[in-house]
Amino acid sequence: MTVNHIGLSGVNAADILLSNTAHNIANAATPGFSRRQPILMTQLSHWGGLLNQLGGVRVLYLMRVSNDYLDDQVFRATASQSMADSFAIPMVQLDQLFGGEDTGLTHVLNGFIGNLQRLATRPESMPLRQQWLGSAGQLVDRFHTLGQQLQVLSQQQTSQISNVITEANRLGAAIADLNKQIIELNSSDNKSSDGNCADLLDQRDNLINQLSEQVSVEVYRNSNNAVNLVIPSSQGAIPLIIGPQYFDLSIKPDAVDPMSPDVMVNIPGVAVPVTPQQGRLAGLQTLHRDGLMPVINQLGRLAVVLASEVNSQLELGVDLAGNKGTSLFQDINSPSAIQQRVLPQTVSGTEALTVAIGDISQLVPSEYQLVFTASDQCRVTRRSDGQSFSGNLTAETPFTIDGLTIHLTGTPAINDQFLLTPWRHEATQLSIVLNAPEQLAFAAQDSGPGDNRNLLTLLGCLNGDSANSPDILEANIFLQSSVANQTASAVRQQKTSQSLYQAAVAERESLSGVNLDEEAANLLRFQQFYQANARLLRASQMIIDELLAAYR
Repeated sequence: MTVNHIGLSGVNAADILLSNTAHNIANAATPGFSRRQPILMTQLSHWGGLLNQLGGVRVLYLMRVSNDYLDDQVFRATASQSMADSFAIPMVQLDQLFGGEDTGLTHVLNGFIGNLQRLATRPESMPLRQQWLGSAGQLVDRFHTLGQQLQVLSQQQTSQISNVITEANRLGAAIADLNKQIIELNSSDNKSSDGNCADLLDQRDNLINQLSEQVSVEVYRNSNNAVNLVIPSSQGAIPLIIGPQYFDLSIKPDAVDPMSPDVMVNIPGVAVPVTPQQGRLAGLQTLHRDGLMPVINQLGRLAVVLASEVNSQLELGVDLAGNKGTSLFQDINSPSAIQQRVLPQTVSGTEALTVAIGDISQLVPSEYQLVFTASDQCRVTRRSDGQSFSGNLTAETPFTIDGLTIHLTGTPAINDQFLLTPWRHEATQLSIVLNAPEQLAFAAQDSGPGDNRNLLTLLGCLNGDSANSPDILEANIFLQSSVANQTASAVRQQKTSQSLYQAAVAERESLSGVNLDEEAANLLRFQQFYQANARLLRASQMIIDELLAAYR
């Protein structure tokens, strides 16, 4: 090799180095970009006569600076943060809803009981009676508002799950397409794949990170640079992407429970239900199970206990005209109420179920799964703690659990399943059926208009003085505090996930990210490298010119 060829190799190498530095600087703010590091190699030298002919330099390739472990760590941290956000943000809304004076139950419940206490001094007063009826109406309105807000949050959750599926399908299809391009670029008959492949790998990793926000995935890398993605789930690892093939997500079309849609992975020939462990989808599913449903159940139970306590006691007294007392609220076991507490899931028999509420001291704020294990036997699982109970269930023999009585009509088939939702609609359907203040039965039997003994007993019931009477105020405090405690825990987890995410990103960026100070220094160094090799070319050209001039 001549000095001219060596200088030319240096100029070419310097040009590539400068272009690579410019590429790194230009993409410093590009999400998921991994800086390129040039790998230089000495050109092969050879012997010419008695002298070693030096070969100069060449750029072997531009290495994509990345680490699979650090990338996977970012994917997992992204999924964890997304799940924490999806759970914490609605819980903060719930906490504000139940804790606010103008939105929670505490203020109107205190007014309802406080006005009843004022009536105890003058039970015959029509203005005070009307005032108490007004406070009862305000309490009913607040139950309705809270119940409707919970339904709105549930509907938003269902809508967000649909959005997650749409976005995950878009990202999954794009990742599978990039897998296909990468496989083609890495094929043996394509010699220009190295530079293009690095850009595609960056694009794919950025999409995987976006997919992790929606649904947590584990990444398995193949020898051809393609990846397989699986969803870690309570059902095991479920494939989502295998090379260029993507299995889309969908909501089960015949989902029984509109508040909890089943999400499926559509593998050819079978649809597999999936419950991810992290990601936005997992956060929304957890929100339904551990956030919304416990609150809906507690609020519904509180509405039932209130209506049952007030109705039962008023029916024992007499009104101002000496007539037997009647209910203030609608019957908790009205025909429509006992029917809507059951959602059929898998039914091949002719049976139908209804759920009636009995002993309010035994009520548990939970939903239940009922399965027929024989034509006259069932197993009922309390979903709040997973405890199961078995026994007879026939048209003649109802099944009783936690103060609920399950009635059967028709003939069941083995393995028929039902979801029992005794509290889901109670808050929104609480209503007043007595509007005449003179009909409020505050007096005991065989007494006059000024008697307040039944009213005092009612007050005791509402305050939990009886062993069989739940404390309404205490139940409300428990509901409010449980929401507050879970919200505080969710916010702490959100902050922790945010810190772990920032640490994971920082660790990845310390290796793969662009350091502008370093690149600026490289820009000067490679510029000097270029200029030095250019001078070498000029020196070589001057020598040749002088030699040619000597022969003229």
